Amino acid sequence: MKKALAVILSLVLVLSLCACGGGGGTDAPKANDKPTSAADTKPAADSSKPTDNEASSNSVEGEWTGLCQRTVGDGSGDYETPFTLILEKGGKGKHLRDDLELDVTWTQNGNDVTMKESYMGMEIDYTGHIDGNYLSLYNGDPTDDFTYEYYYGRGDDIVRPEPPLRADAIFTGDWQGLGKYINCTGAYADIEGNYSNVIARFLCNTGGVNAFIGLDAGNYHFTDLDCDLDFYENTMTIDGTWGPNYFYNVVATVENGTMHFEITVEDDNGSFLFVVNVRRFGDQGWTNEDPGFSKELQEYYKDFTLEYIAEYFGFTEEDIPTEYPSEVWW
Repeated sequence: MKKALAVILSLVLVLSLCACGGGGGTDAPKANDKPTSAADTKPAADSSKPTDNEASSNSVEGEWTGLCQRTVGDGSGDYETPFTLILEKGGKGKHLRDDLELDVTWTQNGNDVTMKESYMGMEIDYTGHIDGNYLSLYNGDPTDDFTYEYYYGRGDDIVRPEPPLRADAIFTGDWQGLGKYINCTGAYADIEGNYSNVIARFLCNTGGVNAFIGLDAGNYHFTDLDCDLDFYENTMTIDGTWGPNYFYNVVATVENGTMHFEITVEDDNGSFLFVVNVRRFGDQGWTNEDPGFSKELQEYYKDFTLEYIAEYFGFTEEDIPTEYPSEVWW
């Protein structure tokens, strides 16, 4: 009896202990749970800031291939002679140009780059910027037309820029189009709005221009032509006579393939303005919006040569230049 009572009391004690431990409290921590601390709650990385790899990809450090040395104003310069820029860690490097190996120091602030070059006891200052795989350095004010730019690239897919056309290349060739008579006064009033077919040949180099301009205007032709090239502005000035009249400093320009110039004539009979627009022979790039040369006229003239039309206009072979002037080197 006593043993049975002892067993019953033991069971009651166990049940009471279980009831005390089964309340709504939190679970006890597991063996592999770690307490959190301020060190374990780091903020998420800012995705707007460049990573180390991204930042280094815009670094100017490394070897650069010189693509050209050109003036800011007209882009003229050297597009062929190779040169190299090596920018080393620590802000030092070498500029290999003009058969020289020149010491340089450099700094970079974002995309802006400055460099000093030691040359024959002098220091030449450069400023510029990096743009991906291309680097421009200027040895003067970048807004000054006469400042020289050194232009570099790196990588397998860099593109060497094409040198700009010089004035002699821009104007040399055979041209055809129309000239329109406007602002006509006096005896010339009745030709207002009329057109004349215009053909021209310019053979240009550093020595000058051998020129021919022909019109379908009977004996009323251009003679005594004297043309000069402006290699900085890439324009050409034309002097000459037209019938009994002289004209001076007529400026010819070429834009989008069209050569344009205007000749003013004033004499005792009145005055007029002759507005000329021509394109190269065989050029089918005119549009109906271009001055005075319709698609129909283009098609009609497309297979003609300057010599053929000149003969039709009354010119001879002696009137048309076939040789270039003697070259002049500065």
